[in-house]
Amino acid sequence: MSEIALILYGRKAPHDQIIEGRDRLAADFRARGLDLAIAITDDPPLANIQPNVSVAGKPLYHSGGDLAAATHFRPGSLAEASVVYDRWSENYNRVGPGNQATGIGIESPVNHYSVQNLGRDKRAMGELVLGPLGIGIPTYSSDEAHQFLSQHPGKKVFAKPNNGSLGEGARPIDDVAALSGIDEGDILQEFCDTTGRLPFLRPYTAADREALATVNRDGLEKETRMYTFFSSCADGRVHKDFWPILRTRLPHGGKIARDSIMRTRIDPESVPAQYYSLAEACGDKIMQLTGARHLYIATDLGQGVTQLGQEKVIAVETNSRFPGLWEHASGAREMFADQAVIIAGG
Repeated sequence: MSEIALILYGRKAPHDQIIEGRDRLAADFRARGLDLAIAITDDPPLANIQPNVSVAGKPLYHSGGDLAAATHFRPGSLAEASVVYDRWSENYNRVGPGNQATGIGIESPVNHYSVQNLGRDKRAMGELVLGPLGIGIPTYSSDEAHQFLSQHPGKKVFAKPNNGSLGEGARPIDDVAALSGIDEGDILQEFCDTTGRLPFLRPYTAADREALATVNRDGLEKETRMYTFFSSCADGRVHKDFWPILRTRLPHGGKIARDSIMRTRIDPESVPAQYYSLAEACGDKIMQLTGARHLYIATDLGQGVTQLGQEKVIAVETNSRFPGLWEHASGAREMFADQAVIIAGG
């Protein structure tokens, strides 16, 4: 009989908007001897309890991701699971710093709250992780942005929410007067053009050739997303895996929207070794800063050209909250399932 990998929710959130391609991921788990199930609890998120849970071994979902009412639950226990993915998010606010265990005392490949909190603060991520690695995008104060725009007519800076995602609320600013409309929670950064074609990329398979040719062209914003998985083993080693895909933003009425982001499979061997080294360095730095034992992050690397013509590799973002696991990134899904096996001691 297979062991269980369990996703734990509070009663108010019995769905999963993070893991895309859930059925395919479940198949990856089954191939490794783990059945993917869900559990829901009504108990308050206290660190010293084992919550009472209801377990659904075969959850049914609507197309939008919500749990279907026909799903059958039975009384269960977290102790029956080999590994728990703790989506009971309040737990992360109730655990002491440096404690990789979740609020209910079970280790989880879902990022520890200290890792998630770092991912929610773009300014801190830039100053503590990306900047020291030389791939951060410089951040301006309002006065610095005003000075830059005044001295370089026709150039622009970039504004985005410090705790944003998927590019929502991000926009270029090319007018000094527009700086007065910057929200308190926004950050101002150097504007880097990432619309150049990436000639080194090759399709993952022949079937991906046309899709890659369509998006890997001049004029479209793009970055190579490096899915990164770090798992601490019982013998002290850290198991590290990486899987790249190409993310492209299509024009969408002058704004970036969720449905304007295209993902394309690419040959991992066509991605420069530098990208893998930088993704590893990001993971190492985050583990060092947070004391986490396991990580699942995504670092988006771009070939950027600054407003003054300097070319450099930049980290458009490092997502350490819990990045979406694209259903067609088969290698990444398999690595995610392997991570659970390592944590479960398999």
